[in-house]
Amino acid sequence: PEALVSNIKVSVSSNSPTLYKDLEDQLSKYNIGLQVDTERNQALLYKSGNTKSKQETVISGYVVDAETGDRLPYSTISWFQDGEITGVASSTSGTFSARIRSSRNSIPLLFSFVGYESKRVDFNISSSTELNDIAIRLKPKLYGGSEIIINGNALFSPSDTVFSSLIEAGSFSPLGDNNSTKALQSLPSVLSGPAIEDGLNVRGSSSDGFRVLLDGITLYNQSHLFGLLDGLNGDVLRTSGFFYDVTPARFRAPLGGTLTFLTKTGNLQNFEGSAGLSNTAFSATLEGPISLGKSSFLFSGRHSYIDDVSWFNNQGIIKYGLDIDRNYEFQSDTVEKIEDRNVQNITGNAFFYDLHGKLYFETSSGSQLIASMYI
Repeated sequence: PEALVSNIKVSVSSNSPTLYKDLEDQLSKYNIGLQVDTERNQALLYKSGNTKSKQETVISGYVVDAETGDRLPYSTISWFQDGEITGVASSTSGTFSARIRSSRNSIPLLFSFVGYESKRVDFNISSSTELNDIAIRLKPKLYGGSEIIINGNALFSPSDTVFSSLIEAGSFSPLGDNNSTKALQSLPSVLSGPAIEDGLNVRGSSSDGFRVLLDGITLYNQSHLFGLLDGLNGDVLRTSGFFYDVTPARFRAPLGGTLTFLTKTGNLQNFEGSAGLSNTAFSATLEGPISLGKSSFLFSGRHSYIDDVSWFNNQGIIKYGLDIDRNYEFQSDTVEKIEDRNVQNITGNAFFYDLHGKLYFETSSGSQLIASMYI
């Protein structure tokens, strides 16, 4: 009947030998069958129904950096199913497993990760319903937005909470180095205590209720110099996550929230090294392959020199603050008595260091063996 093909438009571009087969594949999407009699040059259209039921297909593998071979945790894998976009996220080791129900012979999947170029891959499932150990390589890509110019008048108010929070931004890193823990205080319900204090106060909880994880291991001392500096070297960190509201069950998070860090596995393709110098410490990182494409190493260290170089006459400021050998315009008996029982001027020092090490091995089946060290 005419209603069978009403409002259906099919476009086919094919060679003569495969014309009828391509046309049949296009019509099958609309549950229309095609039977061709080449001798009489006749074609019969009929309602075929959903002859092929939906079957479950399992596609699993891992997402890696195309240049270094490093796994990309929490990357996104998406596809269309029943007219809607659905998907999964890769694990902390970059592995994924997607279960898809479809009646088609081909399934397109889109792989994406922040800072990388998205990649679409079409999987042929006509001969197999389970595809394993699929390696997806994403290339890094720089994204730049258009320039935004805002013209207006800024009105200052002493009670403005926005300006108040901006003033507190200077406490993120009192000595110039990175401090990711202190930076979290810009989030709602997250407060930082005094500068010389470890941890955060989340939703009114005490600072000891705040937990930091490094590659799944709890850190009980996550800072240097009583919270002034972060205990983790930013050169070795791949990604991080902060959970203080709805927390995944695998973290078994305390009331004070969980801050988790994942370190890099090292470059599987090339040897690389870097060095950094701040006003408090010197850092160096070395990474490269042990066996090309199969195993890698990463070592990073940082050591302070704040006690070796007096940037701002540190000892003089401390002595002045403790009222040691301070010059007075007048000298009275009271001042002399105070100086007699004054605090003794002793010599002290302060320094810190941290070391990161990681060995990564990967088998041909995609299994991983990781040895991580932090001191």
